[in-house]
Amino acid sequence: MTKATSYLCLVLVALALVSPGLCYPRQNGVRRPTGPENSMSGPTMQKPDLQNYLEQQYKQDDQKEEVTEQGATIELPAGLIFGTNSIYILLGNNGKFVSRIRRGSVDYMEAEKVSIDYFCLLRASILYNGKLSLKSDNGNNKYLSRINRGGVDNLEAAKDSIDVYSQFTVEVDISDGIGKGANYIYLKADTGKYFGIKDRGGRNNIEASYATNVPATRFTLLEVF
Repeated sequence: MTKATSYLCLVLVALALVSPGLCYPRQNGVRRPTGPENSMSGPTMQKPDLQNYLEQQYKQDDQKEEVTEQGATIELPAGLIFGTNSIYILLGNNGKFVSRIRRGSVDYMEAEKVSIDYFCLLRASILYNGKLSLKSDNGNNKYLSRINRGGVDNLEAAKDSIDVYSQFTVEVDISDGIGKGANYIYLKADTGKYFGIKDRGGRNNIEASYATNVPATRFTLLEVF
């Protein structure tokens, strides 16, 4: 081994010790810790990784969906705003974050996470008809859609493109003051029913099974970027 080679090895070792994040593998251009993607306890998002992820997403903002209005927003009665290509997180009324949970070959949306990770991130697309579509995290990159399985209308990250089943109506209930000063929203499916949390064998499944907006259908909207 030459002196130059020895010196290079020492430099690489020093970098690994000082900046362990540099050793993370890349996924879609973003370095982050490895972890089982289909696990409910997915990798906890670290601040540097979150910043890198959001910067990467921001750079892609010029890659608009053809069906969306560039710069379009949905303004809600409580002063909330959904903006095209903004990134959001939804918090269920059970105090848990809505996340993509892979079970077998299906990417369900469930209110299961006690902390925010990559699988909770949702990118908004505002459609010309005023409705909303949401795309899941960059590990899946699918649009959320109503998918009927065994008579249950699940919310799943399943579509490569926007269709009628992946378009949602956004509402805020301010009749009892709930929406005033709080980012509470409701999402209505193409069937006219509201998405909400339903216990399915211990899973906090998100499904379109509610005829009216009840506490289980209430989500807190958090804008990340």
